[in-house]
Amino acid sequence: MKVFKFLIPFLLSLSLVSPHMAMAKETFPTKPITIIVPYAPGGSLDIAARALSPYMGQYLKTSIIISNLPGAGGAIGTAKTFAAKPDGYTLVCWYTLPPLLEEYKHKVPYRTLEFTPVAGISRDYPILVGHPEVISTIGEFLKQAKERKIAIGNNGPFSITGLQIRLMALELGLKINWVNYGGAAESLASLAGKHLDAVATMTESAMPMVRAGKLVPLLIFAEKRHPKFPSTPVPQELGMRFSLISAYLALAGPPRIPEERVVILEKAVKYAVNHPDYVAWREKMSTAAPSFAGANLYGKEMERMAQIAEAYKDILTPEK
Repeated sequence: MKVFKFLIPFLLSLSLVSPHMAMAKETFPTKPITIIVPYAPGGSLDIAARALSPYMGQYLKTSIIISNLPGAGGAIGTAKTFAAKPDGYTLVCWYTLPPLLEEYKHKVPYRTLEFTPVAGISRDYPILVGHPEVISTIGEFLKQAKERKIAIGNNGPFSITGLQIRLMALELGLKINWVNYGGAAESLASLAGKHLDAVATMTESAMPMVRAGKLVPLLIFAEKRHPKFPSTPVPQELGMRFSLISAYLALAGPPRIPEERVVILEKAVKYAVNHPDYVAWREKMSTAAPSFAGANLYGKEMERMAQIAEAYKDILTPEK
């Protein structure tokens, strides 16, 4: 009887152990992990996720499944991740700022800052490009943009490049006719045909036409010069002072993934980004700069991006 009385509180304590705590102590992973890419196959996010996934799989000793769920500016795939079970088996590969901007555009079924940060991977930077026969230097661009209304192609204010160039125009008082496109390929083709004065896009998108001599880089929105565009100035060199926004490629998961699992996933990303084969691919195929950040540091970057979006929310309207 005494033994039975002793066991009662012990058994009751076991019943109070939460499923979340129990899940954290299970072996992880024991099945494939799905990385949701909230855009169509073939884009920069999709390519980056597929390049990274084999090496993450090596570290985790499991398969990594890439699932493309495009639509609503990335909100469909992002929302799917947000609603997933917080067990570490469903992640999203994204650029940090766009899901935040979608929250200002319309009602979305997620809160970006509630996602579990896993790791930052690399950064790509916005770039302003011109046509060699129209505007070939940043000096010419600034002079003309203060004298007349120039046409700049971009992906709208809710994109990384669209918001970045608007911050520049706001700071410098430029006269701009915003020409919004659905993607970089369309705007760059229009610029190559001399239908625009300049285009704000990402270095990854601009590189092919720049290498071919069809377009010229005018300005890179980064803190220092880009190694693959060494002759292109950055805002600080020209005395410009405005917030800089980068396309920070990263992985995140649903809210409240157990810390133990986040640590495992973070280590898998670190292993992958340092794998010699991945490094060789990045050097050959990508303009993005390596920028690994663990979960805690990447979480701070998410907060920084949220502060930028909030600070400039007044220009996040379709009319601007």
